[in-house]
Amino acid sequence: MQPYTYYDTNGDADVIVNVVPTAGSGKVWARGRYSQTVRPSSLSLRIGRGIEVWKIIDDLRLVDGDIDQVVSLYEPYVTRADVEGAVRYYKSDPDEIDKQLAAGLAEV
Repeated sequence: MQPYTYYDTNGDADVIVNVVPTAGSGKVWARGRYSQTVRPSSLSLRIGRGIEVWKIIDDLRLVDGDIDQVVSLYEPYVTRADVEGAVRYYKSDPDEIDKQLAAGLAEV
């Protein structure tokens, strides 16, 4: 069975479960078993039913931070709580996501 690691509101590894994540939990998650010292790439983290955190942050930038507009793009796969969870995680560890987004903008 595939383990998943959920992250709390501070971006710390919170709980490891063997249940497929669902939309609406408001938690960020990664496939696999991680700890406070062994973390996945921020680019691997997801919310809801599998949308990447970095993609949510990119979309929020495009719509001037309008969470409801981003939720409407991804319903029913994410909820407002999920997007808010992505923002909390991003604020706790923005570096890798910022690099990814900057590289993507440089390619355009």
